[in-house]
Amino acid sequence: FIQCSNLALTFDANNSVCTASCSTCSDTDTTLVSGANHNDTALLLELLNATRSNEQAIKETKEAIDGIIRSLSIIKNTTTSN
Repeated sequence: FIQCSNLALTFDANNSVCTASCSTCSDTDTTLVSGANHNDTALLLELLNATRSNEQAIKETKEAIDGIIRSLSIIKNTTTSN
């Protein structure tokens, strides 16, 4: 088990990199370190995949809103010219 204090996660969306850091870390049981690292990696990958999924959903929503704005602009221009 790895014990950390002041743990901070930093996610760089542009480069798809997640970095974990802590000010004080200690290995309290070396037999579980590899398992803890494996679990941490799995959790970080899950976080990355969820972030990518959310990013895609946000992009699709923005595209839909942009389409609605274009349509409303056309309606406004058509109404104004008539």
